[in-house]
Amino acid sequence: MSALRQWLWQMERDLPPLWPSASVRRRVGSASIGASACRFQPKAFTMAEDTGRQSWWQTLPGILTALGGVITAIASLAGVISQTGLFGHKENPPVVVTAPVPPVPVPPPAPRPAPAPRSLPAPEPGVTSVTLEPGTTNPSANPRPRPQPEKAVPTVHTGIEHFLGAWVNIDPNTRGVIKLYVSLVGQNVFVHAWGACHPTPCDMGEVKVEPFASTVSSSISSDTTMLQGVFKPAFAETTFFVRPEGEERLRFERSTRFTDNSGRANYSFTDIFQRAK
Repeated sequence: MSALRQWLWQMERDLPPLWPSASVRRRVGSASIGASACRFQPKAFTMAEDTGRQSWWQTLPGILTALGGVITAIASLAGVISQTGLFGHKENPPVVVTAPVPPVPVPPPAPRPAPAPRSLPAPEPGVTSVTLEPGTTNPSANPRPRPQPEKAVPTVHTGIEHFLGAWVNIDPNTRGVIKLYVSLVGQNVFVHAWGACHPTPCDMGEVKVEPFASTVSSSISSDTTMLQGVFKPAFAETTFFVRPEGEERLRFERSTRFTDNSGRANYSFTDIFQRAK
């Protein structure tokens, strides 16, 4: 823009004015103004015109335009010098490159010691002991026999004569019934019992019992499998069963229920009696 304004100013200065100035008209006079007035030298008119006019650069718009051009030039020059590094170059901070930390190797877990071979419990008679290795099961060649449930009391088919007579408990330290006596009076069977007392046994009394056979068509005299009766002292009620236990023994099973409101628990017990000698 400054170069364009300078060119326009030079063009305006060099071109002659189209009309004579006021000073020329006064010298020539109004009568002599004509074609001869127009034949003055252009340079003379220009010099006279220049002496009476103010330069555009001395006006306020010209001064502001010049200042803007100077500021623009200084800013451009400062940018160029800054890029060339003449005023000193600020070093960039060093770039710190962090090397990746290699993973710490984790040692493999220590192998667990192999469990010691386990042995089966002591074998029962007739069973071979087998040692098992870890992860193996009991071979089927010699399987360990499973515990058998308690054998039921076998039913002994005897006559009523097998129950008759005196019987004593095989446990001399029992605190229950220590002695039985079974008798037959006509068609009725009676059981007399004594309890463990000190210094002499306690008489529990004699009760009538009911004999049971194995079938409805059996004869009690020849096929008696069990006797059932009830003792009823003042404080309890004891139901008992008498069964044959081999050739010379009896099984005496009793269940006692207390009736005196003492808070004692009802209980059951089994004694084995052998024939008294």
